[in-house]
Amino acid sequence: MIGSEGFGKGMLTRGLQWAMPGRPGGGGGSAGGKSAAPAAQGYSGQSTFAPPKYIADSATQDAVSNTLANADMNADVRGLAKQGITPGRSAGKGDVFRAKMQSALAQAQGRNDAANIEMGDMTANSKMRTDYEYAREMEAQKLAQLQHAASQSEWATEMGARRDAMRRLAAQQNAKIGILGGMLDFYGDM
Repeated sequence: MIGSEGFGKGMLTRGLQWAMPGRPGGGGGSAGGKSAAPAAQGYSGQSTFAPPKYIADSATQDAVSNTLANADMNADVRGLAKQGITPGRSAGKGDVFRAKMQSALAQAQGRNDAANIEMGDMTANSKMRTDYEYAREMEAQKLAQLQHAASQSEWATEMGARRDAMRRLAAQQNAKIGILGGMLDFYGDM
């Protein structure tokens, strides 16, 4: 099999890394040394794509050998010379020359067909390998996008809860400041 090594493992392993506040190379820090951004996560998952069934080298070589043997059989000068002869007449120089030309053409065509078979099989194997790798990579990227979206959703929910808590705290402090201000005004007028 051409290039089939390494495709049967079926595991996707990628690592996501993005700049996070409070970490080296990140976008700054937050209070208390805690990071408000989600932690970087790797992901792994079982690939749903089965490795392709490549065209075996032995099958290609068998087809090439059969094509070349058929070309040699069709290029037999004696048989080609006898084709143009009518009964009772022997082959002349012209008949032999014509047969040799047909023989050379048959051999050239056979070699060309054999090369096309080998090239076609190599192209098919290469395309199967490329399509397989592309499909696995797209699957891995989609999985990474889903996991990133989920982590961002959790992060946004956490940040919303913190924002609401800060607003409540600010409202409570404003109320206390208002009460203290009113007391100062009351006692200040005395």
